[in-house]
Amino acid sequence: MDARHVRELGLKDRPDHEIWNRGIRDEAVVVSRDSDFALFARQDPRGRLVWLRVGNCGNADLIRLFERQWPETAQRLENGERIVELWP
Repeated sequence: MDARHVRELGLKDRPDHEIWNRGIRDEAVVVSRDSDFALFARQDPRGRLVWLRVGNCGNADLIRLFERQWPETAQRLENGERIVELWP
């Protein structure tokens, strides 16, 4: 799986709903800590979300979280789950 940051897509300072709609358009999984995306995901069955349920932390902590949980997360997405929550 590829990952692209909103900066690469020209969406860094855009409203959350634009990022969500881009994810739907690109058939991508949005990865965010922002609870707004969980609301979008619950209301719009076209999108998919990996919701990071972590407080403020550094990139190293996020990388460790992904490394530890990504195999199961990817499998859950492949199995059709639309919202996958990652907890530390």
